[in-house]
Amino acid sequence: MLVSSKASGHNLKDFFIQWDFKLPQEDFDALDALNLPDPTIDLLRLRE
Repeated sequence: MLVSSKASGHNLKDFFIQWDFKLPQEDFDALDALNLPDPTIDLLRLRE
């Protein structure tokens, strides 16, 4: 989650929560500490 968020430049926490990832609260806190913006699109709607 942290690596993906850093690579994208966006806080992907909600995406991982929606996919029901079970991570410790410390991981979510570390991600929030990066102060990355939320994505501007709904990532669950992306299709290839």
